[in-house]
Amino acid sequence: MNMKKLAGTIVCSVALVAGGFYFLTPSKVVKVEAKVVGYKNVEALENEAEYIVVGHLEKDFSEYEPTFNYSSVGRIGEFYTKTDVIIDKTLKGETDTKVIPVLQDAAYIDSPSKHQDDLLTIEGYEPMEKGREYLLFLSKTNDGESYNLLGVYQGKFDINESDKVQGLASENSHYQNLRDEVVEKYKEIFEK
Repeated sequence: MNMKKLAGTIVCSVALVAGGFYFLTPSKVVKVEAKVVGYKNVEALENEAEYIVVGHLEKDFSEYEPTFNYSSVGRIGEFYTKTDVIIDKTLKGETDTKVIPVLQDAAYIDSPSKHQDDLLTIEGYEPMEKGREYLLFLSKTNDGESYNLLGVYQGKFDINESDKVQGLASENSHYQNLRDEVVEKYKEIFEK
């Protein structure tokens, strides 16, 4: 009887440890390097942008379906997540709708060894969050149906945190300087 209890205790302990590992292992951010067009200053960003808008996500980033395009050898070649951005204010360009599809250079990818998905990003791009407002510098995609952020993260500025730079961009002095210029030029948006 003692051996049965010991065996049962061992089996339960192993199951708890395995379950804990599966459910409690945090997701990780996988940063993919890429050649990114750099914008010298806010004027260059404005000139390249077809649209400049203030907007916010309709729902949480994790609720959107990511897109993966694979190379001929089966590796992920291109990835993004098409998100719905509700336009609060248009500063440049015209759209015929208040909700536009914006491609973000990040995608959640299934992780078979844990409960949480890993986040795949280009150059450490941090996805927009629901409940936060952003100043976005956009261009139309080749198919004319969606919008791209200019320069990966250079075309997105969190209005709620005008003095704080997040993610890989916090280590990038060029982006910090660009952000300072954008905040200064659009201070009426950032000060509300």
